[in-house]
Amino acid sequence: MFYHYSDGLYRKAHQSVILITAPSVDVISLANVKTALGITTTSQDGVLQAALDAVVAQIDPASGGWLGRALRPQTWELRLSSFYEHRHCWDKWGHGAIELPYPPLISITSIKYDDYSGTERTLVANTDYRTIDIGSNGRQAVAPLYNGSWPNARCDLGSVRIRFQAGYSNSPDVMPAAIPQAVALGVRALVSTGSQNLYLTMDRVEGIGEKRYIANAGAAAVINAAIEGLLLGYRA
Repeated sequence: MFYHYSDGLYRKAHQSVILITAPSVDVISLANVKTALGITTTSQDGVLQAALDAVVAQIDPASGGWLGRALRPQTWELRLSSFYEHRHCWDKWGHGAIELPYPPLISITSIKYDDYSGTERTLVANTDYRTIDIGSNGRQAVAPLYNGSWPNARCDLGSVRIRFQAGYSNSPDVMPAAIPQAVALGVRALVSTGSQNLYLTMDRVEGIGEKRYIANAGAAAVINAAIEGLLLGYRA
C-alpha cells in the first residue's frame, strides 16, 4: 500500500507537481519598475531587467521560488497515485477534498485518471467533482459532489492527474499591489549591490519554459530580506 499512518493521519505518499506552461506575462514591467525607482534613463536597462528576472525567479513557484503562490497565469499538473492521497486535509474542506498548490486558482483544465485496466478516464466538472473556495486568497481544492465519492483509480504513480491554471490575471490586473511593490523593492536592493552577474545558469525546456538560478547566496538573501515583509501575508 502507498499509505502509512502517523498519529492517526494519512501522509502524502507519491505525488508531484509538474509545470506545464510557464507564465508569459510580466509581474511588473521594466517601465513600471523604473518609475517606482525614479529612474528615467535607459543606461541601466540591462541590469534592471536582469535584476527584475532574478527577483521574480526567487519568489515565483514557476521558477522554483519560495512564495508558494502563482504570480501570473501558469499551468500545473498535480499527479497522484490515488484520489485519496490528500486525506490529511479533509478536516478543512470535507470528505474527499484534494488541496491544490500555488493559489490563486483560475480554473481546472482537466481531471483524468487511469482505471484498474489502465484506461484513461476524464471527469466532468459539476457532475463528477466540484471546486472549493475558488476566488479566495488562500488555497483551493477539488472534491466530489455532495454525498459523492471519487472513482477508483489504479494505485500507480501518476494515475490521477489534475491539471489547473493558477495566478493573477493582468487584464484587468488583479494582482495585489504589495506583490509588484515587493518585486520593485527587490530590484532596488539587488541593483544597490552593484552585482550584474545574477545567474549561475538557466535551464530551458522547449515548449515548457525556463528556470533561472541565482548566482550566489548573497544575492538571494538580499532579495528575500527586501521583500519578505511585504509578501509575508501572501506566502502559501
